[in-house]
Amino acid sequence: MGGGDRNHDAMRWFFAKAGHGHIVILRASLGPEIGEEFYREIGGIRSAETFVFKDRSAAADPEILASLRRADGIFIAGGDQSRYVRFWKGTRVADILNAHVAAGKPLAGTSAGLAILGEQLYGAMGGSITSDHALAQPYGPANTIEGDFLDLPLLKGVVTDTHFKERNRLGRLFAFVAKAQVGRGADQPPMLGLGVDESAALAVEPDGSGRIYATAPDGGAWLVDGSTLRDLDNAGPLDTPRIRVVGIGAGSIVRLPAGEVENPVFTRIYAARGGKISEVPLWSLAIHGGAGVIDRGVLTPEKDKVYRAGLDAALQAGGAILDKGGTALDAVAAAVRVLEDNPLFNAGRGAVFTADGRNELDASIMDGRTLKAGAVAGVTRTRHPVDLARAVMERSPHVMLAGPGADRFSEEQGLEQVDPSWFRTEERWQQFEAWRERRHAALDPTHLFGTVGAVALDTEGNLAAATSTGGMTGKR
Repeated sequence: MGGGDRNHDAMRWFFAKAGHGHIVILRASLGPEIGEEFYREIGGIRSAETFVFKDRSAAADPEILASLRRADGIFIAGGDQSRYVRFWKGTRVADILNAHVAAGKPLAGTSAGLAILGEQLYGAMGGSITSDHALAQPYGPANTIEGDFLDLPLLKGVVTDTHFKERNRLGRLFAFVAKAQVGRGADQPPMLGLGVDESAALAVEPDGSGRIYATAPDGGAWLVDGSTLRDLDNAGPLDTPRIRVVGIGAGSIVRLPAGEVENPVFTRIYAARGGKISEVPLWSLAIHGGAGVIDRGVLTPEKDKVYRAGLDAALQAGGAILDKGGTALDAVAAAVRVLEDNPLFNAGRGAVFTADGRNELDASIMDGRTLKAGAVAGVTRTRHPVDLARAVMERSPHVMLAGPGADRFSEEQGLEQVDPSWFRTEERWQQFEAWRERRHAALDPTHLFGTVGAVALDTEGNLAAATSTGGMTGKR
């Protein structure tokens, strides 16, 4: 499947699949030049024959049909795909192309010849649509999506496009996939968009594994996940916040029709808004180490550096999970665990003391994917209270547990337990002693410490948040 150019290495692969036999070339314009190129320039085939279709009547020509049946390989050239749709849809030519593939023989196409191979296709019946036009009116009459043409099992659920990055066609492929899914049953998987660059060809084996042949270092293919391009508002421009696109390069393997890609060149997320598309971050992670105001007059450069290093460590812990495609829930838990272990922050180790001189810890976690939440209060022996909050959410019928009951549940769940002295730091104890002398539990407006927290958005578009705190010094 070529995006525009006839890649000679890809053609040699195709000729080998055809047993180096007889190749039939189909086109709807120009003449026999491609056959000459195949036979004389590339070589390695027994013969080549070209048929140029000028109208629909040729699709019933006995000579053409007989030649197609005898072909070892069939190549569909570029040009105007609307002619292929008008000339072949519902004819014996389409039947023979389907039978050819069903018999295990290779079928190839480039440019318009690739554009017609998917289960649904853009027919270009009114001329070629631009990305701007398609995004502005994805469900409009100019976006002519056709079905019931070819039935190729490896392209089931796929819409193709060509000359891809060279002609800025990502936006229109989004629109193709969106319109192709109108009326698609909820029990059917989302459709895929497959765009091939002009300098690339995708060679797909009988088992569905496909590899790129490219004439330029950056030539490849683009796989669009249609899961967020279905059931949209069809009254205006394309509008959806997250469209996942995976790049297929020379070192990648794509598996069709599943749409799985090994060793992708990139994974990107795009948003469509108001007829325009933009790339959005794959993931996001925000953390904080306290809710108070830091008085710069008492925060030395050295201490500032240590605080920032602690925050960076939390970001790295959560970011490492998101970078590998992990969940937002795992990421926020990992980030908060780092802050709970850092004595600089009022969570876990380094938590402030209650009026009774104890460390009593609170935490909560929320999963945007499931809309579930879990929380704990007044726990005294769980090293990472955020993990206990998560256990409440995932392994209990409750939303919140407190005090001795929460401590007991933590032990039952096998979470790491520590002696209460683990949470004590001398700096916090001195703050407590100073509070006792004042008997004052109000927070100073320049208080450095407070609840720590994290919120993350993962590559699947799911949000999660987590918090952990020791509360206020002298709390009762």
